[in-house]
Amino acid sequence: MLVSFSCNDYLGLSHHPRVIAAAQAAVASHGAGAGGSRLVTGDHPYLGALETGLARHKGTEAALVFGSGYLANLGITPALAGRGDLVLLDELSHACMWAGARLSGARVLTFRHNDPGDLAARLAEHRPHHGRALVLTERVFSMDGDRAPLGDILGIAESFDAWTLVDDAHGIGVVEDGPRAPLEMGTLSKALGSYGGYLCASRPVIDLMTSRARSFVYTTGLPPASAAAALEALAILEAEPERRARPLALARRFTARLGLPE
Repeated sequence: MLVSFSCNDYLGLSHHPRVIAAAQAAVASHGAGAGGSRLVTGDHPYLGALETGLARHKGTEAALVFGSGYLANLGITPALAGRGDLVLLDELSHACMWAGARLSGARVLTFRHNDPGDLAARLAEHRPHHGRALVLTERVFSMDGDRAPLGDILGIAESFDAWTLVDDAHGIGVVEDGPRAPLEMGTLSKALGSYGGYLCASRPVIDLMTSRARSFVYTTGLPPASAAAALEALAILEAEPERRARPLALARRFTARLGLPE
């Protein structure tokens, strides 16, 4: 037996028979590739269904599927912030959040990891001198496994008229309790066992992204098989809460045995 401690397929759905069958059916009916960008010929029914499902799952008005989670973060921040604006990142934010922030042309600053007080101090000092402001963090941090104090971060950001973008790549399907951010992005390649990325937000934000997020506009659409697989995986994780509880239970057993923080 092989026990993996490094794979991101948290729910084992990449090998689920229903997920595999959904991908196979999509290839048979729509081909192996999208054939173009989504604004030209690369759209297909699975993408619309997946976006509807993701928006429902996150409780938002709409969603937009990108080619990957990295591409999503490359496109979201530059579409919402630019020269004269302010982007504040948790210092341990993922590399793609940093890349998107730097591409935006906004002033990029950090706050101490999971420290709402430092975030408030940074906003108090710098927010008055900039137009728009974005706060970037993760729900579950990919390397340390700790969680952001989202309630505090969201409250502070709102008090300074700043939007919050949360990267939920490692939370969706496993650890999703707590408040939602105005901008919730993530990946289809971890708990959902497929490939691709997404943003869940209000309808006006999603409409804006379809023409302003360059990593959406200027890249080939997600292959039908990837979208169909993710859609089926989403249905499974919503129908089987016990599957979602197992990875966290195993992680807590592991940390308890080694005397590590929960």
